[in-house]
Amino acid sequence: MRVAAQDAVRESGDSAAGRLQSNAPLVSSAGARSCLKKRVLILCTGISARSQMAEGLLRQDGGDAFEVARAGTIPSVVRPEAIGAMREIGIDISDYRSKHVNELRAKASTM
Repeated sequence: MRVAAQDAVRESGDSAAGRLQSNAPLVSSAGARSCLKKRVLILCTGISARSQMAEGLLRQDGGDAFEVARAGTIPSVVRPEAIGAMREIGIDISDYRSKHVNELRAKASTM
């Protein structure tokens, strides 16, 4: 599963930072950390097990390096088997819920 979560992360183009000529900071260190976050969207049909597990793994292994969102086209309840399997490796996804793609679309339009 960790491989699947890692495979979901893709680089998004070349970095403007590599083309800067000045050593002067452009943003605060807190601002720089937020700019460097990779945004990951996990899409699935039912969004009830593997996607929840992928998010849990990415959040634990990736820490603050990732902004993770997940959604599906036919959301359902998070499967108890997924919650149990993740609990076995020390990751709590019991408060996760399935979201419809339109929820993320609505949220993105307000950002």
